[in-house]
This record gives sequence, structure tokens and C-alpha cells, in this order.
Amino acid sequence: MSDHKLFNQLKEIQVTKRAPALWREQTRERLLTLTETQTSRTYNFSEVVSLSWSRVRLVISPVPIMPMLVVMLGLIFGYAPISQAYSASLPGNLFYPVKRTVERVELSLRSTPATQGLFHLKLAERRLNEFNNLPPSATPAQAGLLRDYNIDLSFAQASLQAADDSKLAMQYDEVATELENKLANTKVSPNSQTSYNVAVVLTDKLSATALAVLVDAHQNGQNGLLPAAVAQRLESQISKIQNKLNNMENRISEFPESKSAPRVVLETKQTVVPAKEASREAKKSLTEAMVLIQKKEFTLALQKVQESEDITTKTEAAITKAETPAVATPTEEQGKVDGATTTTPEVKPNETAPVNPEKVEKPAEPTPSTNTNTNVKQ
Repeated sequence: MSDHKLFNQLKEIQVTKRAPALWREQTRERLLTLTETQTSRTYNFSEVVSLSWSRVRLVISPVPIMPMLVVMLGLIFGYAPISQAYSASLPGNLFYPVKRTVERVELSLRSTPATQGLFHLKLAERRLNEFNNLPPSATPAQAGLLRDYNIDLSFAQASLQAADDSKLAMQYDEVATELENKLANTKVSPNSQTSYNVAVVLTDKLSATALAVLVDAHQNGQNGLLPAAVAQRLESQISKIQNKLNNMENRISEFPESKSAPRVVLETKQTVVPAKEASREAKKSLTEAMVLIQKKEFTLALQKVQESEDITTKTEAAITKAETPAVATPTEEQGKVDGATTTTPEVKPNETAPVNPEKVEKPAEPTPSTNTNTNVKQ
């Protein structure tokens, strides 16, 4: 049988949906006879490709190819724009809930305190960037972002304390420095000022925690942590506290003489001193810390730095409280108004002046001859 006739019969088999049993047996015998009489040969490249494609078609024949192809192409070419859209989305946008859902999924995939802490730091930085990109009119959204920033920062600090790793602390320290710079350049509305103050305090605590972990790691002799790196970090912390002290001294010099100077409680000496003396004590602790750093006694130096920072924080709070004007209560304001006037309201001849019955003292024994100079009817 020629190849042409065999090809035609194969085509007939392809189009035949249900062939008779006799025809199938006869065709099978002819094909077996043909294979026995002719020698076999290897397939060329085009035949191999054709047979491979035929096998693939047989495998995927139950699957709708075109819809699957469209979906795959859509995912390939649409993933980048969609990911960019939800990554740059802000509160109130369509893709922002998708963004927060993806963040929760990514956080659930991290199982160690170190990876969770770093991801919380990443989320905190993302919330701060979103806050800076929001318009000033979006006050509720800004307050919510600062609240989420504070929550992520608290979780990050807890993860750092649980991990207690020097390399992780160095990464935390770098991120905390960046967050401090961004917070310093952030404009906040009055409604979000409280959350902003909490964010500043938590960022300072995170930086202090990272510094404490670095000092403890050097004290325990962990590898990869050079004394120069710890000394440099302590000196940068001292410089930051000195800037705060200089700012406070300027505020103290501008404090009005009519008001009493703010006072600060020094727990180390168990005394209450004026703000100027508290500032001098803080600077004295910083000077002692610098001497200890030169001696590479980093643990004692850190204690002096923390002592100075504590005094600085208390002094700053006392100055702020003294600068804030006292708000009079409604009772005090009413008393001031009542006491400031000595003139009685003008009463017309045919009218009676309004009198509060509770404030009128009735005479014990009224007499008919009692003369009154008021127009109040008895």
C-alpha cells in the first residue's frame, strides 16, 4: 500500500466518529502487515515537531485553550500596571483595601521575630509616606495613618527586643534615623498633633532600644560589631540630645519674667530644681558619657546618655506646660465678669429689675415701716 493511500485511510479514521467493528479489524490488519513489510526509519525534525504538537493537543484537548491563553496574557501584561496602581494608592482610593490585604498576607508569611520586625518597620515607613502624600484636607485619614504608624512601630520594637541581634539592631537603627528625619519634615494639622507627638516619642524609643541592643552585643563580645561603630552611634545620640538642650535653653531665655520658672524633678538627686539647673545636669551627664566612650566603657556611657535624655524630656515637658496659657473654667470666667462690674443695671420706672430669688436675703423680722430703695415688688 502506498503512503498516499495510507494517509487517506488515516484521514478517514480521523473523521469517522464510530466505525463498524469489521472495518476496524480490517484496517488494523492492514496497518500491522504494512509495518512488518517496510523497514523503520527515524523521524526528521519537522516530523518530531508535528508529533509532539499532536501529543500536546491530545493532552490539553479537554481544556479551553483560548480562554486560558487570554487569562495568562492578561496576567503577564497587566500585573505590572496593577501592582503599581495599588502600591501607589492612598486612603480613599479603589486599590487601597487591596494594598492593605496584600500587606496582611505578606506579614502572615513571616514566622521569625526578625523578619516580622523588619516588615513592621517597612509598613511604618509606608504609612508615613502615605501621610505626607495626602492632601491637608484629609484630616481623618491622616490621623488613621499616624495611628497605624504607631502600632507598627510598637510591634517592631517588641520584635527587636525578642530577637536581640546586633545585625538586626543596626538595620533598625538606620531605619529609625530615616524615620526621625521624615517626622521632622512632616507638616501636621492641629487635629493630628497628639498622634504626631506619640509617633515622635515611639521613634525615639525605637532608636534608643536599637542602641541598647548594640551596646549589649558589644559587651557580650558578638562577632562583627566593632567598637568604633558603637562609639560612633553613642556620639550621634549625644549630639542629638545636645541639640535638644540648646533649643530648650533658648526657650528658657525667652521665658517671661512675670511667670515663675518651670521646675523639674531630678530622680538621681531626689530634688526639684529649676529648668536651667536641670539643663546643666543633663549636659554634665553628656560630658561624662563622652569620657566613658573614650575609655570604651560603653555600658556606663549608655547609662549616662539615658540619664541625660530622661532629664531633657522632663525639662522639655515642664517648659511646654509652663508656656501653655491656662484656660479659665466657665465658673471662673463668670466670677471674673460678675466681679469686674460695680454698676447696677438701669431700671425703667415701670419695670422691675430681674432678681434671683436665691440671692435675695429676706429680713428676719420685716416691719411695715421698712423703706427700700429698689423697685422690686415685695
